[in-house]
Amino acid sequence: MKTILIINDGSAEAKHAGELALQIGRKTNANLLLANAQKAGALTPVKEYVLTSGKKEAGIEPVTGLIGYLKSHAPTDQPADTFKPDITEIDISAYHEKELIQLIIKRNIWMIVKGLTETPVINHETKPINIHGVLNRVSCPLLIVPAHFCLKEFERIVYMADLRYCRMLVLKQLVELAKPYQASLMVAHISAKGLGPIEDHYATSLFCETVSDKVNYDGLIFNNIK
Repeated sequence: MKTILIINDGSAEAKHAGELALQIGRKTNANLLLANAQKAGALTPVKEYVLTSGKKEAGIEPVTGLIGYLKSHAPTDQPADTFKPDITEIDISAYHEKELIQLIIKRNIWMIVKGLTETPVINHETKPINIHGVLNRVSCPLLIVPAHFCLKEFERIVYMADLRYCRMLVLKQLVELAKPYQASLMVAHISAKGLGPIEDHYATSLFCETVSDKVNYDGLIFNNIK
């Protein structure tokens, strides 16, 4: 089972990123793990959400914070057999980079989702984790969600790389994301620094031999950018 890790710093951008992660989780059959990077008292606003259609019912406990929001943010028009991600949370406010790396590896995290924070939440008791340092030590991708990104389903995904150094692991991960959305996946060749462009006929032949024959996805296309 896939797991998506959401970095929650208590900002509005983190909430926005969590909404996209929830959509991706439903599409890709992935559970969500909410990593709270701020101490409980610093996470604002704290709001109560009831996990029903609108009214409190006997035996139903309200849930607060971002996890409550995501658990209550279920669409009512989805078919009964639609995958419903399991949403849990963990406190990483005291974590150093090494501990977060160990968590990602141990939980076999499939994707990290983080909001692009325009106004970072400042907590002098918590040292922010260098997410780029973490990425150098793990094999899962980071999806950065801009604050004003319109939450809609993916239609086109582009992997930009020099075709001569195209990484199959990256492509296969992108196929896992594109396939449930039936989105097109383009490999866009851009020559690496210091290397000249490649001719169209050679580029097409190289793409067929080294990429398309090894990636089983009908939506895979190629573009040679001069």
